[in-house]
Amino acid sequence: MVFSYGDREVLKGISLDMGKGITSVIGPNAAGKSTLMRCMAGLYDHSGTISLDGKAVSDIPKQIAYMPQEMPEKTSLTVMEVMLMGRLDRLRWKVCAEDIEAAYSTLEDMGIEEISSRRMNELSGGQCQMVMVAQCLMRDPDLLLMDEPSNNLDLCRQLEMFETARTVAEERGLLMVMVLHDINLASKYSDRIAVLSEGTVYGHGAPGEVITEEMLRSVYGIHSKVTEDEYGLPHVHPKHSLRMHRRRTDTKSSVCAQSEYKEGFYEQS
Repeated sequence: MVFSYGDREVLKGISLDMGKGITSVIGPNAAGKSTLMRCMAGLYDHSGTISLDGKAVSDIPKQIAYMPQEMPEKTSLTVMEVMLMGRLDRLRWKVCAEDIEAAYSTLEDMGIEEISSRRMNELSGGQCQMVMVAQCLMRDPDLLLMDEPSNNLDLCRQLEMFETARTVAEERGLLMVMVLHDINLASKYSDRIAVLSEGTVYGHGAPGEVITEEMLRSVYGIHSKVTEDEYGLPHVHPKHSLRMHRRRTDTKSSVCAQSEYKEGFYEQS
């Protein structure tokens, strides 16, 4: 798959085979992660084919749910009303008990059922984020795309959201693709990880195969230590930015050179 903004090629020959479960897309800023998600959601015209179970995603929009990185403007609708909008294509003139039960059950799964009657413009950014994730699940999609779903969430809510996502992916047998910046969370909750770098796929596979010190050095430009946690999954311990380290080294060398020059100058004087 190839995608360009005008003359600027952003995605360059992307080829990925994602099975059921959770695939996390990671990579530095401007690597093309969000653009890839929009292409998969059918929002951008691109060269190449994106298919789900042998069908082009453009032909099955109702089977795809997409949560963008940018939060929508807060509305005066209640949380329950926003949840029901997730089933807008299936709602009748009168909302049935089955739809209300499905909405409330999904909110329970997310651990936010207590805010079901509150208005969206009364909620914190983190609460709104959880509601939007819940609305995506309410659609019962075959492909769920979420761009940085852990934004605005505190650590507890992040863990709850990812635990729910993993349970839902397993129980419903769906394909879930998430863009994440936290590599350790991606390692903990993903079946597979795709690493994007400058619009290309640097690596794709199980967390233990992809998250390496060499990848972090080449793609992120950082010196790090990667160890195994108690479950045998890679855990990243970042040390420092290689670019900043080189700058400091160059600055020290420059200062030493200047000092030696001054000493020599004064000795000659």
